[in-house]
Amino acid sequence: MGRAYSISPRRIRSKHRSRLISRLAEGEATVSELAVDSGLRVPHASAEIRRMREENLVSSDLPPGSRGSQIRLTEKGWMTLQDDEWSKALTVTELPSNRNGYCILSRDETNLLLCFLTPPSDPLVLIPNRLPPPSGDHPASTRNQGVSWNWAVLTERSPRWFDLGNMEVVEAPPNLADPERIEAYVGQAPVVGVMRARLLDEDPSITVSPGAWFSPPRSKPDPPLDELAYHRGPWVLGSCHEMAPVVRPNQPVAAPIKERLPRSVLLRSAKSNAIVVADLGGLHLEGREYPMSALDYWIQRAHPRLTDHERRRRLQAIRDRISTSRRVKTDDSTWRRFRRDWGSASFSTEESSIRLVDLRGLGKSASESLILWSLQEVDGTPLVLEIAAHLPNDILSIVASHPNLRLVLLDEMMPPFASLDRLGLDRLRTLPWLNFSTKGGKAIPIRLMEEAKAIASSHDNEQYTISPWDILGRTPSHEFTPLKLDGDMASIVGSAASQFPEGDEEWANQMEARYPLAAWVASPQWARWPRWQRLSTRMDPEWLALLDVDHLPIDKISSIADQASDSVLELYAEKITAKLREDPDNLLRSWPAIDPTQANRGAAWLASQFIQNSAWLPDDSHGDLLGWAVEAWLSEPPGESLSALRGVSWLYDNTQSSPREHEEMIQRIRERGLQLPEGHCLNTWSKLLSHTLGEQKADLEAIRHFRRDLPPGWWAPISSEILMRLLQEDSMDDLFSHRSPWCATILRPIGEECVAPGLSSITHPGCDPELIQSLQNRIRSISSDEISTKNLDPLMDLLDALESARDKTPPVSGRTHSLVGWLAQPTERWPKFTIEMMMDGDQSVAERLILGLSGFHSDLS
Repeated sequence: MGRAYSISPRRIRSKHRSRLISRLAEGEATVSELAVDSGLRVPHASAEIRRMREENLVSSDLPPGSRGSQIRLTEKGWMTLQDDEWSKALTVTELPSNRNGYCILSRDETNLLLCFLTPPSDPLVLIPNRLPPPSGDHPASTRNQGVSWNWAVLTERSPRWFDLGNMEVVEAPPNLADPERIEAYVGQAPVVGVMRARLLDEDPSITVSPGAWFSPPRSKPDPPLDELAYHRGPWVLGSCHEMAPVVRPNQPVAAPIKERLPRSVLLRSAKSNAIVVADLGGLHLEGREYPMSALDYWIQRAHPRLTDHERRRRLQAIRDRISTSRRVKTDDSTWRRFRRDWGSASFSTEESSIRLVDLRGLGKSASESLILWSLQEVDGTPLVLEIAAHLPNDILSIVASHPNLRLVLLDEMMPPFASLDRLGLDRLRTLPWLNFSTKGGKAIPIRLMEEAKAIASSHDNEQYTISPWDILGRTPSHEFTPLKLDGDMASIVGSAASQFPEGDEEWANQMEARYPLAAWVASPQWARWPRWQRLSTRMDPEWLALLDVDHLPIDKISSIADQASDSVLELYAEKITAKLREDPDNLLRSWPAIDPTQANRGAAWLASQFIQNSAWLPDDSHGDLLGWAVEAWLSEPPGESLSALRGVSWLYDNTQSSPREHEEMIQRIRERGLQLPEGHCLNTWSKLLSHTLGEQKADLEAIRHFRRDLPPGWWAPISSEILMRLLQEDSMDDLFSHRSPWCATILRPIGEECVAPGLSSITHPGCDPELIQSLQNRIRSISSDEISTKNLDPLMDLLDALESARDKTPPVSGRTHSLVGWLAQPTERWPKFTIEMMMDGDQSVAERLILGLSGFHSDLS
């Protein structure tokens, strides 16, 4: 066991003295610091220190009474503390067989003296509010019901070991020959380790008696810090205990640390997915380019007295000189200052790729300009900044309050950063340990770690459900079952999701081989296309939702669309529309080189996008759209093809094509639609044409699709007929399964032209006067409890409107729109409506009101 020392047990009776000696055992301090840390009033702490000084228990570096003197324990003071611990260790009468157990020897509010059998592996320990039941009492239980666990921080580096049998202090506990064998515990020496600790939160409900042994919980307790603020942030700071989640701050952190080594280790943890402006001597750098726009801020500091015009002139000369090979004349004083501040630095205009900005070897003005560049030119990206003391206070205030700030490195604490959480050196532990102090007053030791290592070593039993639509915050157009993950996969993919959308290419590369989904989610947008080429066979195509079309080679759009689901294509359609309208040349760049009769699903979808955006494309492309694009679209029409159908009609109406050619194309599309599965929008439109033109009567299933899948204006001419038929059916399911805008479709002027492609020759017959009697008979027999009131409201509004028109009375306020009843009144009786009044309600009704179109005719009255 090593050399031993004999001591005499003796308890410290004074609570004030016990607190002060325990605090001084952690390190020297001033009287005021001792008072605050010990929870004593300054006069009480000062009086006790004076008595301890008289007894030669403490000494100071300045004469007694000097302001700011540092108080420390003397040799006698250390022996007094050790005698006190001896007296408390002797209260342990028997040792448990579980060597992972520990007990409380004494407690003074948040101050604890703990007893161990083996050295604790973490600087935090868990303290129960009451003794957990023995594990044998509940063999099937996985948690200690009714027991809450409190976190305590060990305030010493290692235990002091007491041999209770020989009454000696020893240097280490006895070594067990084979910890797995029961014989190792028989006749073991009664050696215990003693350590001081401090509760993070004072809990008066702790009722564990001194000397009662307990073991750590089997299930995870609540984390030591606030869950949302410190364990769910976008970056991994480090870990504090194996049963606590890694620390992920959500708020900026200030690190007043001068030493370069802890700064470098901290930067490796904090740089993930961030802009870093600091001394990067501890990081591996392949290049060293600076943002060109940082010179805008540098010139103001280099020449503060020049006019704005002169500064701009000199700045342009500097830019020309460093970015071109030709000789450019620059002012000598400006060039000398540039070379002094920037040296031989190279600059780039591709600033979106600049993530690591090295301050080594730069002058003060250059460093300051790079700080300002990061604060004002970078949008939304987290910032890790090294701040020098020479920066003006106004810039310091901007840094401290900047919404993107993640970490600020300081030589010493500055007032503008006093309200931030703080990282500092741990006086008990060396790197990679640092001390983390929250602005709420809690302080815990943190072991720094890079995020990739933190996630790869995770063994959490947590479960995690994820889908691309959850990450994007959107609802897919079709049902998609999210993935259910657990264990390491849950933790790793959860970490990847926290990095979306900025991503971290370095981290994603490390994850790609074992965790392709995590690598995909954590990829920056610019790296997604090459990663998809590697991972497409290992992932569900639904994850293409995360691929931003802006970062996809435009000539690859059709091949990607061929793999994507309908929900993903719906998402892509928004971007393709924007790209085609902002630059018509994108039509040429994305046009697939494929025979239209052999077009695959992706080419057909892209062709439909060309057609529906034809009004924004050059006139000389319209012929190709009517040729190649329509052929390719019809080879495999996507599920959403109504916009393309409108686009075809627009093309024929706005080109030199004859009405006969238009009619032939409509007939061809109609025949193709009838070949498609029931429920496809072109199939539904084709059946609408057959029914409206009197060629084939639609069944109830087709009518259901008319109402659900087609714009109301397309089936408005047959809306009275449809409603009369549904009212006469025995089943209410077809009538109330879908909410239809009956007032906006039925109450239209006689002779209004149908807007559906292929039905321009059909006009609206007006509202059937017999509807009112059918509505009264049907609705009066219905209980509102039987159906959705939401789907009944349009019918109630229609009945009220028709009764008011019949009785020649002002309409009542509607349910779907307060003004809906006016659609059944002569327009000359309409009052003046404001836009706000007309827009307040169902949009289909609002459209009719804005157009000023009434469905009144003489037969209604």
